[in-house]
Amino acid sequence: MLPGAAMHLLTGVRPVVFAECRRDDELVCRARGSVTDGWLGLIGIETAASAQRQGLATAAVGRLARWALDHGATDAFLQVDHVNTGAQRVYHRLGFRTHHTYERYAPAD
Repeated sequence: MLPGAAMHLLTGVRPVVFAECRRDDELVCRARGSVTDGWLGLIGIETAASAQRQGLATAAVGRLARWALDHGATDAFLQVDHVNTGAQRVYHRLGFRTHHTYERYAPAD
């Protein structure tokens, strides 16, 4: 179970929906979508290592995009780690372009 703050972050914006793909009851791909002010926000797109390069993330994004159209979205954005070049290639093929980059900071050990 996720902490309350994490659940709020994932579900606090409405409408929100989750897409997932399971194989033999194993979750192999998931993604979260929400619509705010006409924007589909795609967050938490993940594919299990054993299921990568099979089009699952593309299918999840496509399903969420169709859902978002029904909820008034006309644009979309997503967030991807700058070191995840495989995912960046997928999203580039889907028409996404880098808008900006950011860095994460953590306390020193």
